[in-house]
Amino acid sequence: MITMTPTTDLQSVLDANRELRDDNFICPDAVLVFTETTGTLEEVAFIDLPLRFPLKGKGARWSYEDLGELLAAKSVLYRQSCAANELAEEYPDATPECGTVCLVQNADQYVLSWYQVRARIEPALR
Repeated sequence: MITMTPTTDLQSVLDANRELRDDNFICPDAVLVFTETTGTLEEVAFIDLPLRFPLKGKGARWSYEDLGELLAAKSVLYRQSCAANELAEEYPDATPECGTVCLVQNADQYVLSWYQVRARIEPALR
């Protein structure tokens, strides 16, 4: 799996579902999942990921290493997001950056991909 800049379709869905995206920044046990064919974005608990997206056997679209990389990235981004929210509370004019990961079910590819999703905490939106 490769982390890249979100596609235009994914970015517009993330922008339209900003509350779900922002809530996931500080959710320690779930990631966002975007289904390209339906254009839907949802939050999925870590424990459900291997059930929905098999890691081995027939129909496997990713590996244990891929899952490990995704969870490691989520962990780092979660800690950064918690620190960013604390900073924003202490300094109301600050615009720190939060982040999470989004797993993407591609319509035309057999493998899953994932992206780092980032956004700034804007003082006017608090």
